[in-house]
Amino acid sequence: MTNNLFTTTRHLENSKAKVEIINNEKEVENVKIIQLKTVIGVAIQKCSDLLLVQSNLYQLNKECCLVKQIEGEPPVINLDDNYYKKVGDYLNRFKEGVPDIRNLIELNVCSDVYFGKNVKLEGKVNIQAKQRNQLANGTELHD
Repeated sequence: MTNNLFTTTRHLENSKAKVEIINNEKEVENVKIIQLKTVIGVAIQKCSDLLLVQSNLYQLNKECCLVKQIEGEPPVINLDDNYYKKVGDYLNRFKEGVPDIRNLIELNVCSDVYFGKNVKLEGKVNIQAKQRNQLANGTELHD
């Protein structure tokens, strides 16, 4: 997977979108180059970020922009890198959809957990199991 977007400068010139171009001078194999970078969309650094933007805390508007649906800061989410580091592994564990986290303050998942449909998490939730665990459809967890 890549986070690169390729286009010609002609498309950028004719675009109605205001895209800031970042000039990044660097050296690659003893050759000086200028890398032109742009920032488009949401930066997803970890699967915990992906969980947030896929949740009911955010929604796409008609312009396809991600809009936060809550006031204040989003919850803190920590997913065990042993099971959730790769996007494919993350998607496999949330096949039935991401939980309702509207009233979540913090989530810590420290084991191999698969989430069922319509799971609801509230307050500060810690999930730890010694072996693979499946949260059943409709499970509600809260502190």
